Amino acid sequence: MIAGIGKTIGIDSGFLHLYMPLVRRLVVIAIATGVLTLVALLFFDNRLVSRMSTTVIENSSATVTQKLRRLFDQSRDSLVVATRQIDGRPLDDNLRPLLVGFLSAYPFLDSINVADSKDNEYVVIHDEDGYLVRRLDAAEPEVANWSRWRGDEMIEEWQRRSAAPPSERPWFIGALQYETGTRHWTEPYEFLTTKVPGISVSTRWQGSETGRDYAIAFNMNLSGSDARSPGGGPVPGQRNGSRRGSAFAGP
Repeated sequence: MIAGIGKTIGIDSGFLHLYMPLVRRLVVIAIATGVLTLVALLFFDNRLVSRMSTTVIENSSATVTQKLRRLFDQSRDSLVVATRQIDGRPLDDNLRPLLVGFLSAYPFLDSINVADSKDNEYVVIHDEDGYLVRRLDAAEPEVANWSRWRGDEMIEEWQRRSAAPPSERPWFIGALQYETGTRHWTEPYEFLTTKVPGISVSTRWQGSETGRDYAIAFNMNLSGSDARSPGGGPVPGQRNGSRRGSAFAGP
C-alpha cells in the first residue's frame, strides 16, 4: 500500500526506506502540534471565560449599587433627621416607634441599625407580621436580646448569642471615617447575621449628652429572596415551614 502511495506521489519505491523515518517524524510532529494547539485553546478559552465572568459580576455589582444608591437617595435627608431625633435617647425600646416610622416611610428598607462606640445597639427589622427588634447591651456583649412586635404589643422575646459587635461591621466602621452628617455607602457585602448580600448607607454623630460616637444605618437586602429569620432558622414560636421566611436579621 505504501509502495502504491509512493508511486502515486512520484516517490521511487526503492527509496521508501529513506523516506519512512521522515514521514514518521512528520506524523509525530503533526500530532504533537495538534495536541499543543488544543491545550492552548482550552487554556486561553478558560482564561477568557474566567475574565468575562469576572467582568459580568463586577458590572452587575456596579449596576445594582448604582440603582440602590439612586433609590437610597430618597432617604438622604431622613438620616440627618433621624440622628437629631435619636440624639440624647438611650438605645432601648423607646426608639422602636421612631424607627418603625422610618421603615414605614421607606418600604424598600429592610432594617435600621443604631449603635454607639461602646457597642450598644438597637435594630428594628421588617417582619411578615410586624417588626423584630434586636438589642445589644455593652454590659453583656455576647448576648443579643430579640423581641417580636405587632403594633405596640410585644408578643415574643428571646435571647441568642451575638455574632459580633456593631463596631466591627462595615456600616459602622465606614460611618466613623467621615465627618458628622456625611453619608457612607458600603459596597455590597454579606450581612453578618443572615449571610445574605446587602448594602447599607450610614452616617455618624456625636452624642450631645454622652460624648460618644454614634452611627445609624439604613439597610437593604440584595438577595432577591424572602428575608430569613435570625440565624437562618425558625424563630421561637414558629414551626418549620409555617411561614414564608419570617425575618430579615439585618447586618
